[in-house]
Amino acid sequence: MKKIGSWLLKYSDYYVGANALICLYAIFQIKFDFAFWLGRSEIADKWNEIITNVSYSYLAGFFFYLLTVTLPHWKMKAKVKKALEGKVNQIATNYWACIESVVPFPKGLTRNQTKEDVVMMFKEASSLQLCRLSSVGINVSVAEYIKAKHKENKELATELLEYKSWLSSETIAQIEKIRNANLMSVVISMTNPVLQESLDNEGSRGVLASEVYDMWEVAKGIKV
Repeated sequence: MKKIGSWLLKYSDYYVGANALICLYAIFQIKFDFAFWLGRSEIADKWNEIITNVSYSYLAGFFFYLLTVTLPHWKMKAKVKKALEGKVNQIATNYWACIESVVPFPKGLTRNQTKEDVVMMFKEASSLQLCRLSSVGINVSVAEYIKAKHKENKELATELLEYKSWLSSETIAQIEKIRNANLMSVVISMTNPVLQESLDNEGSRGVLASEVYDMWEVAKGIKV
């Protein structure tokens, strides 16, 4: 029942529009003999009058719905779209910066890197080494840098959800993946003073790389 309810809510706007088209058909057919008749009845005139009145009432309500609900919603969505896209792009950029954090500055990576490529790069570089931005004064380790960027992205994701009225259910689900990502628990463990040295091994670095890459993929898939 939950699935049926979710499906009905998801496509409710289509039902409203489809009913409006049916009403238009009824009016054009009954009043102007515009298309084709669906059946015959001995009391056709009475049925036609009822259907016409119901159709007029529905279309009046539909027009009012467009003016008071749909059009304001579209107008506001258009206004916030650019700002939301900026936040989404920033999230993706931050995760890409995490992927590049093990690459010496000013060398960069092309965006066609596979997950296997990224995992291999992380396995070969210590999570305790200074990130690539140490050359410009940001003297934090790779793990600390990723932790900070992921924290920033969680805050951006929370800000995005303040506009959930203008987001699809799929988009909200993708944003929640960032807020509830396992990456945070990984970087907290790897930056813990007691654990960081023991976790600075190929296995842990591979897990870190995998989590970062997955979050980058999620961020790229967010559509607002």
